[in-house]
Amino acid sequence: MSAPAIDADRGEVSGRVSRGWRALLRSPGGAAGALVFVALTSMAVLAPLVAPHDPLQQNLRAANSPPFWSDGGSWTYALGTDSLGRDVLSRIIYGARVSLAVAIGGVAIALTLGLVFGLIAGYFGGRFDRFIVSANDLVLSVPYTLLVIVIAAVVGNSLFNVILIFGITDVPVFLRVTRGEVLKLRDSTFIEAARAVGVPRRRILWAHLVPNLVGPLGTLATFEMSSMILYEAGLSFLGLSVPPSTPSWGNMISAGRDSLEVYPWISIAPGVAIIVAGLGLNLLGDWFRDALDPRTRRVPR
Repeated sequence: MSAPAIDADRGEVSGRVSRGWRALLRSPGGAAGALVFVALTSMAVLAPLVAPHDPLQQNLRAANSPPFWSDGGSWTYALGTDSLGRDVLSRIIYGARVSLAVAIGGVAIALTLGLVFGLIAGYFGGRFDRFIVSANDLVLSVPYTLLVIVIAAVVGNSLFNVILIFGITDVPVFLRVTRGEVLKLRDSTFIEAARAVGVPRRRILWAHLVPNLVGPLGTLATFEMSSMILYEAGLSFLGLSVPPSTPSWGNMISAGRDSLEVYPWISIAPGVAIIVAGLGLNLLGDWFRDALDPRTRRVPR
């Protein structure tokens, strides 16, 4: 393909990114979602610096201390302590590491595999496409929660296992979206023009089709990150995610469920963290959809 055409493709991608940033500045919801994601990432990366206490340190004398706004509470343990005297705030901060690792790691695996297989199946078609579609439909026919729980119960408790489970079981979602978009694009005029001038298939896939998938896959990725945080918390609550001693939001909710009426902050605080993280990522996904997908952009009057 000629250099001007390649520059035009790059210019289109650059234009979408610029429009995305402008849309973010004009979107309170998108800005709030980005702020939540940055805060979540900062907590995970800087946990040893920002956490006021060791999340595993026990202080039985301070067990079940209330948060600072309650009678008997203090700023020493701002969000209170659990039944073993561990600081709830510090455990929430360190728990962000588990949630973010599962969300980013799982989506990265699912996005990579779904993109590769979806591109090949959608563009080339044939027997491989039929096989991929059949296998994909078979996996999607199984209830996702049940599938994740069964696999997690078999492979055992480990952060690596949880990331791998979510990454592999979420491939069908990304594959279906990728294949559907490729089927709509492969007979487009610009793809036909690229074939006519002898552009190699590999270049058509990665230089022409993939840039047009940034919008829908970026949106899907943020929504799936939110879902994975919720599912990981659910697995932790059932004792099927990371070991119970590891600070995670699901483990914290599970640890406080028997004393919810007496010491509600033990479970409520991590529950609020899950809600805020999920809401922030969903708002960020809405911004991706509106800013990067040209089909959802409003045409000025």
